[in-house]
Amino acid sequence: MKKFIKIDLIKDYIRTNNLTNSEFCKLCNIRILTLERILNDDIHVELNAILRISRILKIRLCEMFYDS
Repeated sequence: MKKFIKIDLIKDYIRTNNLTNSEFCKLCNIRILTLERILNDDIHVELNAILRISRILKIRLCEMFYDS
């Protein structure tokens, strides 16, 4: 199955900043269920949630996705 979102960026940020998934969700203002869906590469995730994460990671939204 093809991956769409670069979840390694999210996992690296969480690990580097010694955050729990819950703390990361509060920082991004997203629900824990949304983060779990993203980390499981579920394609049914709101773009707004990915945008919020990209802002916390300080990267452009397009950098969150693999090239096709």
